Amino acid sequence: MNPIELQTAIFARLNVSSVTATLSTAYGVTAVFNEWVPQLTDSGDPVGFPFITMSFPTSGSFDDKDAIGQDTTVQVDVWARTNGTNIKAISKAVYDRMHRQALGVSGHITTECTAMVFERDPDGITRRCRMSYRVLSIA
Repeated sequence: MNPIELQTAIFARLNVSSVTATLSTAYGVTAVFNEWVPQLTDSGDPVGFPFITMSFPTSGSFDDKDAIGQDTTVQVDVWARTNGTNIKAISKAVYDRMHRQALGVSGHITTECTAMVFERDPDGITRRCRMSYRVLSIA
């Protein structure tokens, strides 16, 4: 599975109203970003929050005697500056769209959430949920 195709499929999976309706509109685009977020003036103002970022997928071998496969990891982060309930609701929406759901890419077998960690950044106002997903595929 091509990492760019996987990242595009994850973006499409998360770019639905059940997820995007809960995100910031300050960017003028859907607040689901591949690796980077456009810089807004940051004065501790929550206007640019919440948003979602995802890492570039990293892959390893998942071969057997009959097929070539990949074991790919991708991290999806939810960022917020509101009470903990908001980030939990958005993270649940992301989980519901990703965990054990078809991604629509060739060779996809399964997508599993392997970790979901909620944390507060050192600034004391930014919260993040780090979700790690394992994606298995065959060629």
